[in-house]
Amino acid sequence: MSENQFPETKTCPQCGSEMKFREGTSKAGKPYKGYFCTNRTLNKETNVWEGCDYTEFVNDNPAPTWQPYEGTCPKCGGALVWKTTAKGDKMVKCVNGKYDFATKTASGCDYKDFPK
Repeated sequence: MSENQFPETKTCPQCGSEMKFREGTSKAGKPYKGYFCTNRTLNKETNVWEGCDYTEFVNDNPAPTWQPYEGTCPKCGGALVWKTTAKGDKMVKCVNGKYDFATKTASGCDYKDFPK
């Protein structure tokens, strides 16, 4: 894919204003790409954003793939896989470890390692 695969502007489906494509890094250090409505301003008296808040994020990264890793889990004997973390670090984890996003709880095997 080329660098300029996204058009520079779009029309906001919420208010009809122009939307601009922007990419960068958030204050938390995470990269972002998306279209942001230009009909939004910061009220300097109240320090509150006003206007249209429509945002359309672009995810051009493929879904992460887990690659098999040699050996078995030392805790439960399950298979091990390579995984790339959100920060880009490589880690080895057990496939029997699950995370429930609804309840924000982990279950199953919690083995993970960060080999060099």
